[in-house]
Amino acid sequence: MVYRFAVDNDGQLSGKTTFIEIERGAGCPDGSTVDADGCIWVALYGGGAVRRYSPKGSLIAVVPLPCPNVTKLAFGGRDLKTAFVTTARTGMTAEDLHAHPDAGGLFLSESMFRACLSSALLSLEDVLYKNGAGVRLPLGTPRW
Repeated sequence: MVYRFAVDNDGQLSGKTTFIEIERGAGCPDGSTVDADGCIWVALYGGGAVRRYSPKGSLIAVVPLPCPNVTKLAFGGRDLKTAFVTTARTGMTAEDLHAHPDAGGLFLSESMFRACLSSALLSLEDVLYKNGAGVRLPLGTPRW
């Protein structure tokens, strides 16, 4: 489940309601971010994907990744349209790691979506490429 709260002027939360229900077997919601369209992206730990939901909570898109434990998606880069997706290796057996050698990696892809400015990673792309880190995730068509 992903919950929604009201926030008062003092920053206190109240009025907890269910915003998104993740079906059984699809993984657990982990890190999330909001894009410039107001849509919410949720990483699914154990689900091998990130999902995009409308501001009203309707599922719009599912982007699969080549490893099960997806932890976070963030947008950044010069134009705020580079998707950075982190994954984890924690708790995986040697057999799991053999089947998913990219687990624990950072995936990057150019996206047709743009960051909500307050959630952008403005300089991470430059740091990663100058240091030779990162993996490009080929997504094919349509681009996300």
